[in-house]
Amino acid sequence: MAPAGPFTEVQPTLATRVRRLLRRHTVDDAVLLINNRLASAGVRAITVVELERVRRTHRIAEPEFRSRLEHFYRDYLVHCFEDAHLAEDEIRDLEHLRQTLGLAPETVDVIHRTVMRRVYARSVEQVLADGSIDERERAFLARLREHLALPAEIAENIEEIKERQWLQRNPGQA
Repeated sequence: MAPAGPFTEVQPTLATRVRRLLRRHTVDDAVLLINNRLASAGVRAITVVELERVRRTHRIAEPEFRSRLEHFYRDYLVHCFEDAHLAEDEIRDLEHLRQTLGLAPETVDVIHRTVMRRVYARSVEQVLADGSIDERERAFLARLREHLALPAEIAENIEEIKERQWLQRNPGQA
């Protein structure tokens, strides 16, 4: 049974199998291999040596490879925040991924900020489903903001945008 997570094993297409036989690899073939390894073995099973072997076998330039690897980190972070909370084992998994994928701290910061904004925006949309935010929901959003370490001005901006969108979709119900 595959580990729980955002990665789902994908069977290679006929074209991918033919390219493998002819040793004409593509970046997408490399990404598929890494995805399938993450899906079958889990985040902590993947190693720097394994990634470098894939990169060299597929003759992928380092910068292009790194940019593709960022998606694995982002996808795992999104998965971790599905419950709006980062557990200790998820934090260890993310650190392993960051180190193994060779992601710069600045890159990780950008990914975290982007994902946190999405998580908060999704939560605001859910709270606004009935058209208003009551005190209990405000307290929930405040706790979430604190947990995500989301600056107040960004959270307020997201709330205003989501309220405006709700009003546009539901005219006359304010």
